[in-house]
Amino acid sequence: MLIGVALLSFGAVSSRSLAAPKHETGTAEVHLLRGQACLDKGQYQEAIAEFNQALTLNANLVEAQYHLGLAQWNLGHYAAAAENFRRTLELAPNHALSYYYLGQISVRNNRLTKAIEYFEKVISKAKTRPPTDVYFQLGKAQLTQGNLDAAIHILEQGAGLQLRDDRIYALLGKAYMQSGRKAEADRALTRSKELRDYQREATQWLLECSEYLKARELQKALEIYNKLINSIDLDDLVALGITFGQSELYEQAINLLARAVSLDADSFEANYNLGSMLLRTQKLDEAETRLSKAAELRPYSFEAYSLLGVLLSQRGKNEPAIRALLKAEQLKPGDLKIMTLLGLQLIEGRYYTEAIRTLREAVELHPDSLDLRFLLVQAYYHYHDFERALQEAKNILGRTPDSPRANFEVGFQLKNFGRFKESKPYFFKSIALDPGYTDAYYSLGELLLMDEKHEEALSYFHKAIEQDPNRIDSYLGLAKALLALRKYSDVTREMEKAITIDPANPQPHLHLSQAFLALGQKEKAGQEAETFKVLNIERMAKRDREVERKLQNE
Repeated sequence: MLIGVALLSFGAVSSRSLAAPKHETGTAEVHLLRGQACLDKGQYQEAIAEFNQALTLNANLVEAQYHLGLAQWNLGHYAAAAENFRRTLELAPNHALSYYYLGQISVRNNRLTKAIEYFEKVISKAKTRPPTDVYFQLGKAQLTQGNLDAAIHILEQGAGLQLRDDRIYALLGKAYMQSGRKAEADRALTRSKELRDYQREATQWLLECSEYLKARELQKALEIYNKLINSIDLDDLVALGITFGQSELYEQAINLLARAVSLDADSFEANYNLGSMLLRTQKLDEAETRLSKAAELRPYSFEAYSLLGVLLSQRGKNEPAIRALLKAEQLKPGDLKIMTLLGLQLIEGRYYTEAIRTLREAVELHPDSLDLRFLLVQAYYHYHDFERALQEAKNILGRTPDSPRANFEVGFQLKNFGRFKESKPYFFKSIALDPGYTDAYYSLGELLLMDEKHEEALSYFHKAIEQDPNRIDSYLGLAKALLALRKYSDVTREMEKAITIDPANPQPHLHLSQAFLALGQKEKAGQEAETFKVLNIERMAKRDREVERKLQNE
């Protein structure tokens, strides 16, 4: 549960909203990313709709054109796919993957000469390693056409890359056999069989390990772990890492996934799952590195950006968290958890206008979410739109009259308006509904201070401290009441506690100075007054730096 007053600790700020990171929802690039996400999940019709929308907004968006063809290919609409791959090549003549799928379509249409031409272009145009399957496809087409030497040459290239594709070695063995190179054929066929046998065995190990972990037969599961930890098969390492992670055996999961990343630093699955496991074990620096890499590798991954946003929020990295959460929200508009966390981060970043816009939209989508409504109250409050803050708090109370927090929020907003007498019943009801409600005790203590009912105020501040011994505001309220009652020794004792809770807070030193002066200890009073002055200057300078930094982002 998000606590109201916890969000009210920023101090006085201008009601002017600072410019938040840009929130784009309908651009061609956003539709492209959403389409890629749908494609990744096998939602091909939805992907096609998104890619078409992207191309409507930007007809020259290369990746939208290519991915439209890819979605159509997956649906078996080969003629339409081929047309879009050709359009992609008009926009980007070196687009290797478009040549690859045109080659595949040509094979389907028995146009092997054209397929060979396309596959050769894949290898020559690819900026990095081409799709590994292209060596098999090109070798097969050459062999079918009777081009024995060309087939052997390309299949040897594929084998030289140490690809774990048994089909390449099987086809190479066949080609060697046709050319009379029996010894080489035997070696290639043996290697093909080894790969097939290994994959069958590894698949069986993965299934057995999953069953052992479910049955908590850990020793047997660890035997399989030891067999596969040095594997060079990326997919097996990732699959086993996920399996161990699901059983909360995070050390083994992290070792397996780290091994996978070492084999392929650009594997999304390895980076994302390793980041997730590191986050669960609170290895936050490493988790941030892996999740950032995963988001970079797959910018259409809602999962990567949402988890990265959660991690950055936990680490207090407000603006990077907002950027990650905005990206997640673009990819999956209306997600309750993301909109709630985004609203909170926008408030913490003092982007109040954007917070209000986001939270109002979220409340329309999720009218039953009280967390969203409470955040909206806080956003209005920080924006100094106190009237709307009060009205929204009353709306929540109308929905949940027996909610301790709803009663507290109405009381708080009334108190903020200076309507002290009206606010008290709401604080009392909040405590009646929840005797542990710290904020209500503190607020009543403040009201009693205003009424100069200092003894009574003391009891409420003590209650607040009982509920939350680390809340600095309760100690400061206690000090004011004790000073008014001339209990100066008690002030010094309580302020020493407060300083241990928040050493950078200047206020305890101010109250200590007042208490020591009243006790006739002028030297100590002077020292505390000087400490107050130094800490207060540091606090104001820090606040000014934060405001300046955010102004630079406008």
